[in-house]
Amino acid sequence: MRMFWLVLFICYEFFQLLFLPFVIPYTLVKNLNAAQTTSIAEQTGFIPATDRTRHTIWMHALSAGEMTSLQELTQEIRRTIPNSILYITAGTEEGKKTAQQQLNPDYTSLLPHDNILSMALAFDHINPKAIILLEHEIEPTLIMLAKFKSIPVYLLNGQYTSSTVKNLETYNFFYRDLFNNFHTIFVQSDNDKKSFEKAGINSNKLHAIGNIKAYNALPKKEALMPKIDSFLQNYKKQSDRPTLMLVGSVHKGEIDYYLNLFKALKPTHPNIKLILAPRYFDWKEELGQKLKNTGYATQIFDNAQACPSEPEKLLAFVTKELLPNNDIVAICLLGKLFTLYPLADLFFLGGTFLPAIGGHNLLEPAVWSNPTILGPCYQNTKDIADELIACDAVIQVQNEQELIEQARILLDNPQKRIAMGARASMWLEREAARVKTNVQLLISNLRSGF
Repeated sequence: MRMFWLVLFICYEFFQLLFLPFVIPYTLVKNLNAAQTTSIAEQTGFIPATDRTRHTIWMHALSAGEMTSLQELTQEIRRTIPNSILYITAGTEEGKKTAQQQLNPDYTSLLPHDNILSMALAFDHINPKAIILLEHEIEPTLIMLAKFKSIPVYLLNGQYTSSTVKNLETYNFFYRDLFNNFHTIFVQSDNDKKSFEKAGINSNKLHAIGNIKAYNALPKKEALMPKIDSFLQNYKKQSDRPTLMLVGSVHKGEIDYYLNLFKALKPTHPNIKLILAPRYFDWKEELGQKLKNTGYATQIFDNAQACPSEPEKLLAFVTKELLPNNDIVAICLLGKLFTLYPLADLFFLGGTFLPAIGGHNLLEPAVWSNPTILGPCYQNTKDIADELIACDAVIQVQNEQELIEQARILLDNPQKRIAMGARASMWLEREAARVKTNVQLLISNLRSGF
């Protein structure tokens, strides 16, 4: 079986190298068309080289959202392993930019293509003593090269998602051994641990530590609060302020649910306003037309230059400039949602009316004590959602009619909303404390290798 797996791996590398002459021109053309600054050199393995007199920890995450969740962990590594080098690679330019701005790394680059030539160059330049991959970033060549070099690789915030199920069920003979080559797999929940075990992953490698994003959510809030606390206190005291509904990470295929919700509630709740924070912005034209069709005053705000960068000024801009003249506002700018949560009286989780999406981050609305409603499709945040539902901190609905009914009940009962939000916040604090304790196992492993 080991020989069979090795043959499969060699075939994988062969096809990667076979398509490399096509991948590089495609990437170049794609980036030129998108007016991006992606470095072809980095993606082919020509990345910055580290100081070989110091030990290097290599961390990799895909995009901006995943990078943000590493903020507290990187600070803990700095505190406990102060002489180490922190090298962070990203799967996107936005992720790389976020790493540079928020994680204070010694080096950053895009992740090289997962073929033997590019990865061999990357290993030579980074010279890692340990590697941490976040969530779903399973790179076969990277993992196998690390195995051959006896470099421990850790999977952090692992989750048994639909894509993981597909890979392990369809290609179990390959992916099972690939997962078993990790030194340790830190999964989000006990259910994830059991699912990986059933798929043939060595139980000794699996540790349920909670969601790493909970570990980061509280410090992230604590860092923001001094900047906006005074504004929020004054804003909440205003007797004529609107009741604000916020939809986070909404997708193209579900926008009608929330526009219909607003149209159903507005006649009986004239004080409500709706803020939409789309997950992606490539459908702004369609979104604009749908907003116009509601018959209400609406606006898509996507002017990054006109958007205040300071959190307090951003909230003031939204509440004093955008909301007074509009019933519905879509904010199509990256990185603003976290600052908008404290304005919300009622929150709706995007992606939960689309089976192919399955929901997004429930931890951030919880840390801001947002009473939350989600749709029937929440498989990507199932364990968290189930726990929040069990403690009556989140309401899950099956269809548009239930969405309207439950939203109406919460709008009519402010105390119920406040109590729901408080329970969500209390759960988040317990989860963060759990992760903080368990993450010391990873830190201990890293320190022992140096």
